[in-house]
Amino acid sequence: MSQASELPEGCSAGVGLASQAGFEPGGGAKVIGRIRSSATQLPKALHVPPPGNPRWVCPKAAQLDLLYLAWGRRQYGQTPIPVSRHPGWQYVLVNRGNPTLVLHGRQKALSPGDFLVFDPDCASGWTDEADGVSDLLVWIWRTAPRCEGYGPSLAAYRQWTIGTKLWSQLEFLHGLCRQEVEHPDKLTGLALEQLHLAVDIAVARLVRPKRRLSASSVPSGKRATGKTAADRKRP
Repeated sequence: MSQASELPEGCSAGVGLASQAGFEPGGGAKVIGRIRSSATQLPKALHVPPPGNPRWVCPKAAQLDLLYLAWGRRQYGQTPIPVSRHPGWQYVLVNRGNPTLVLHGRQKALSPGDFLVFDPDCASGWTDEADGVSDLLVWIWRTAPRCEGYGPSLAAYRQWTIGTKLWSQLEFLHGLCRQEVEHPDKLTGLALEQLHLAVDIAVARLVRPKRRLSASSVPSGKRATGKTAADRKRP
């Protein structure tokens, strides 16, 4: 069975700070849904997997933005994760398998390439077929997503199916998070905040791609070479 871990100090429920403005998906990211869970009265807990399953839990004394990391092989059919609220904003990337997301009164099968962001008050858990094997990357952050139009609303989650470019970026960023917490130093706190922002921007950029400037909108003195007209007149 999974084990419930004591919450790090300073954890509390909160409303996502990101605006819920609508957008059109693009750049290899497909929006699957924005769904609200009504189980806001369930306890808030961090259920860690059994020994032998890789994960990291933030020490109580460390006031880091990152509260929890998990990665590697999971068998949720044999060791399911109970439905509960979470100590922070949970990000999940399905790398392999078809684990079942358990919500309040319903279930949803996921697939590789699914990426989800949960508000702390969105109660959820995990299960699977008896012989099911999956591989997930999980972050739980103390603070809300930074990017407008990206974070979930209160007691809700958002789900995307992402492309290979973003998938690789998220795997890389998760690996950098692991390196920071495995070998912490005085800069680890700032580094993790930067990595949180990098994850948010990576997803937000594919959800809402940056508009490319046309040639006519670039100042004539700086096209192609990047030099001004005055620079080109110099001997």
